Amino acid sequence: MIDCDHSSDLEILTDFLYVVPIGLMRFRLDGEVELVNPMVAQMLMPLLPDGDLSNVYASLGRFVPNLDRRLSEFPFNHGIVMHQERYHAVMEPHRVVLSVTIHRVDQTAWIAVIEDVTAQAEQERQLAETKADLTWRRYFDPLTRLPNRSQLELRLAESGRQEGERPTLVFIDIAGVRAIMEMRGYTAGDRLLVEIADRLRKVAGESNFVARLGGTNFVILCRWLGNEALKDLEYRIQEAIAAPFRIEHENCVVSANVAIAPVDQPAGFDLMKAAGKAMHELRQRHESEENAERHRQKMESLGRMMGGVAHEINNMLQPIGVLAEELIISNLVREAGRQHLDVMLECTEKTKEIIAGLLAFSRPGVREVEVVEPAEVLADSLRLARQAIPVNVFVRTEVAGVVPRIAVNRTAFSQIILNLLTNAAAAMGYRGSVRVTLNEHLVVESGHARIVRRPRYVRLRVIDTGCGMNRETLDRVFEPFFTTKPIGQGTGLGLPVVYGLVQEMRGIITLLSEPGQGTTVTILIPVHEDAPDRVGADRTALAGVTARPVLQEAISDDGQ
Repeated sequence: MIDCDHSSDLEILTDFLYVVPIGLMRFRLDGEVELVNPMVAQMLMPLLPDGDLSNVYASLGRFVPNLDRRLSEFPFNHGIVMHQERYHAVMEPHRVVLSVTIHRVDQTAWIAVIEDVTAQAEQERQLAETKADLTWRRYFDPLTRLPNRSQLELRLAESGRQEGERPTLVFIDIAGVRAIMEMRGYTAGDRLLVEIADRLRKVAGESNFVARLGGTNFVILCRWLGNEALKDLEYRIQEAIAAPFRIEHENCVVSANVAIAPVDQPAGFDLMKAAGKAMHELRQRHESEENAERHRQKMESLGRMMGGVAHEINNMLQPIGVLAEELIISNLVREAGRQHLDVMLECTEKTKEIIAGLLAFSRPGVREVEVVEPAEVLADSLRLARQAIPVNVFVRTEVAGVVPRIAVNRTAFSQIILNLLTNAAAAMGYRGSVRVTLNEHLVVESGHARIVRRPRYVRLRVIDTGCGMNRETLDRVFEPFFTTKPIGQGTGLGLPVVYGLVQEMRGIITLLSEPGQGTTVTILIPVHEDAPDRVGADRTALAGVTARPVLQEAISDDGQ
């Protein structure tokens, strides 16, 4: 209760109540208002229908729910009933936030303090939104609205606490986005990334967790997925991303490179280290595939060119040989002239052999094939080749068990063996040892092993201990007429012919070589379809092998 001993003090207090920027009101429970300052009317009148403030207490009750009940049920003769409780009051166009404090001063009297805290409430709202946005940005990517690395790390840690759970990370690098950004601007690139994120969400499904690591790198955290399910997920990712994106009324095409990394210990897993390693491998794989495609196109161009050259030379050579033979048969030349004609015919035959080699490289044809035992046809081929290589070259043959049958042309197979052994002998200076191995080979597709056409192959290897080759030489060994031998000691058609014959067999040829370390030539020939499956065959996972028919990396599982 307000108690003033002096009238001057009462006047001062009254003046203060009239100018203070808060509403003050003293009232009784029956609604009688004993004291009210102008600020109450200033705050409440705009919020009341027709500005009716005839009953101030009733007007306050419009904004404070259950005011009568709360006051009547307050059990004490004095004390605070409510403290700075906020209520939203709306009477268009006015929208304010009122803070109400009510204090009981005796058995019958109450004092209400009313404040307009609209500005303060707006500041608090903006601050809360800013905090929420900062918190959201801490765990989510603002562009794609996917979880970010921090959120992924939390999920990984959570996975580590789930008994028996073995999570797997599927890293995804999108190739082609940068080029689109350079051509059409960053806005188009951002729209593309948003659509990529949407497709990844759909492919991953609700059971898997998709996040963006940054740039064009994404990752999917998978749980409880076996190898087959992971392979299927990888295929669906690549299929979804390969479909054209409609950006700025034009189709944009990108591709997804995928790497799968099991997480054995989620609690101590270094996400960024694993991501960096995976992305590095993906970039290397992408570069390797681009190099492979360029190499394939170059070989095709060389093949077409060599085929045309061989055809033209053959057209000019044929009448020379025919006319020379007719002159010899008709005895129209003397003995000395006949010797010249014999030389012409001999050169013609050698040129025909070169042309045949060019055609074998440039136009893999359809030769008559038969289903053969690889060990048998290898033995026959080695007997023929043995006569063409020096006696100082020792050939050691290793055949692993029973090798399934293959469908090949015997002559073509023998030509391959002859050319490879001839090259090996030359690389060793025509003395030394050559290993020829033969075994069944199972290829397990993994990652981007698009080179694989079938899972079962017969693997033929020719391993020499010669001078080896550097990378620059390896990149050109299958080019027609390329040779490291002195002029006159080689035509440069040995390996190109092998390349063409292997293509004809729908096989795969690889070379592995280093200077001073010798050379390993590996040829994979598809097993004949009727060959029975065998247990214990050699296996190789072709993760990261580039998609081309001729590689300079060996498909190897034993490091040889």
